[in-house]
Amino acid sequence: FFASSSIVPNRVNIALTFCTMIKRAIFYGTSQDKFNKHFTSDDDCFKYLSEIKWKDDTFVCTRCGNTHYCKGHLPFSRRCTKCKHDESPTAGTVFDKLKFSLNTAFHIAFNLCTSENGVTSTALSIKYGLRQKTVWDFKRKIQHAMGYVEDKPLEGMILVGSFEIRDSKCSPKGDLVIIGMEILSGKIAGHEYAYVVDSASPDSIRDFFKKHISRNSQIIVGKESRCEQYADEYSDRTATRLEYSALMDNHVSNLKKWLFGVHRHCSAEYIQDYLNEYYFRLNGHRDNTVLFDTLMNLIVKNKPLH
Repeated sequence: FFASSSIVPNRVNIALTFCTMIKRAIFYGTSQDKFNKHFTSDDDCFKYLSEIKWKDDTFVCTRCGNTHYCKGHLPFSRRCTKCKHDESPTAGTVFDKLKFSLNTAFHIAFNLCTSENGVTSTALSIKYGLRQKTVWDFKRKIQHAMGYVEDKPLEGMILVGSFEIRDSKCSPKGDLVIIGMEILSGKIAGHEYAYVVDSASPDSIRDFFKKHISRNSQIIVGKESRCEQYADEYSDRTATRLEYSALMDNHVSNLKKWLFGVHRHCSAEYIQDYLNEYYFRLNGHRDNTVLFDTLMNLIVKNKPLH
C-alpha cells in the first residue's frame, strides 16, 4: 500500500478522496460500560489516535518532511518512503513509551475526564493494578495536556477573583491563584480559568490579564481579590461588585474544597496541573460527552510534558 498527500496517480487520488470523505469514529459519552465496549484492546486505541494524528490522510514525516508513506511495522503506524522512518500514532504524545498498556492509559484518561470530582492516583493505581507513582506521573502529563484547551481569551463581562495558597503542605508563601470567570445573562458563569502566579510579582499578575482576558472586556474585581489595580486599563467597569461577590465566593469555596480536599497532598509546583484538570471538566460540563475526544485531540496536537 502506498499513499501521499501530494499529487499521485488518478486511481490513488480517487481512493484517497473517498477515504477522506469517511468521518472518523468519534467517541461520545460518559458511560464506563460504553467506553469499555468501544476500547477493548490496544489496537482500538492505536486506531483512534491515528485517525486524529493523520486526519484526512495527511502525512508529513517528522524527520525529513516527506509526504509519501507506506504501512509501518507497528499497528496503524506509517513509514516514510524516503528516509524509512517508522512513526507510531503514539509518537510525540504522552502515550509514547508507556510502562503499561495503551488501553489502560486510555481508561485512566477517560476516568480523569468523566469523574465529577476527579480521581486520585492512589484510587487509579488500585483500580488498574499499577504502582501509585507510575499512575501519578502519567496523570500529571494528562493534566498538563488539559491546559492546552484554553485557546482564546475570556470575553464580555469578566469577574476576577483570587486567593492565596496558605496550606503549608501545598505551597510556600507567595503563590496566588487568580480566577477569571465569564458572566452570562442571568448571572450564570460561562468559561472560567485559573492560574498560579507569584503574588510578589506585578508583572506576573499583569500577564494574566493580558494573556487571558480580552482587552474590550468589562472587568469586575471580587471584594477579596488583590487584582484591583491591574484591571484599571479595561474599558468598562460600571457593574456593582457586591452584585457578583457571592458568585465568586461560592466558586472559590468549591475550588478550595476540591483542591485541598480530594488532592490534599499536592505541592506548589503541581497546583497548576490540578487547576488544568478542574477547569477542563468544568468548562466542558455543558457537553461532557465530547470531553474524552477533546482531550485526545489536545494530546496528539501538542507537545507532551517530559
